[in-house]
Amino acid sequence: MARISALLAALTLVGCSAGGSTPERSAQAASYELPFGLHEVEGTSSVGRPAAYEDVLFFFKDQPVEGTRLRAAYLVSGSDPIAVFQQWVDQLALLPLDDVAVSPGQAATGQWLTAFGTTTYRPDKPSGASAELQLWATAAGPVLLVDISVVPGADPARPSVPTVPNALRPTTDVDSDPARAGEVLFAEKRQPVHLPDGTRGLLGTIPTPAGTGGSFTVVATKDAEKAVRALLDEAKTYAAAPDVRGPTSTVQDGVRVVRADFDIPGGGWGFDVVSVQADDDAEATLFVSSDAD
Repeated sequence: MARISALLAALTLVGCSAGGSTPERSAQAASYELPFGLHEVEGTSSVGRPAAYEDVLFFFKDQPVEGTRLRAAYLVSGSDPIAVFQQWVDQLALLPLDDVAVSPGQAATGQWLTAFGTTTYRPDKPSGASAELQLWATAAGPVLLVDISVVPGADPARPSVPTVPNALRPTTDVDSDPARAGEVLFAEKRQPVHLPDGTRGLLGTIPTPAGTGGSFTVVATKDAEKAVRALLDEAKTYAAAPDVRGPTSTVQDGVRVVRADFDIPGGGWGFDVVSVQADDDAEATLFVSSDAD
């Protein structure tokens, strides 16, 4: 099942945009350290805490390959979103990638620009890294999504990075209104999943392409495990025998990480969620991604 690809975690809102609601900014004014030598670009502010965590990234010769994944969300406050996107693309040169490609996005959906970083397939060893950046136009301004995965010990390739094309801003804007508890968070194949009680949206739901559907959003809550279980429980009502993994809870580098996946196999749909919360965070930040076959 297609999933929001690696590289789905930074999000940014540009202040020069036309009207519309402004996404919530509770913890997102803070600046957070990022892995892989990356840093927050000037003119962006984080939507909640970026999720940097250890995970099984993929399988190679039927064996799980573990590595570090970064998912983050930033609001762009800079006056030139393309220049901000270029600075994020430039940082991909720090990663063990073989190639980086940039292209205009699917403007009809509000997707402005995309960047993909890949490694060449090698039959003797797993790929070292993958990266995806997406710049979206919303009613409150552009939004940048970042999702990066790196396998430990990967060959230190240093890819050349392209110049970002001066693509016109999409005329279609994504709704920027964050969901409130009880409202629809996302819907796949006409089956909605609602934002649970005790949670609040930090960002409007972005229609990221994943299979025949797809979405991405950021949520805040004081009780991550309760919120994740509520999302899973509602999703279970749509299938007799779904594939459900989690929620699992671990502490990584002082940050509590809660993970869960839901999938309706055989032409269905699914979603994954990761939550991060440090000891000094008043709320957990949840990144929720959905897809459909």
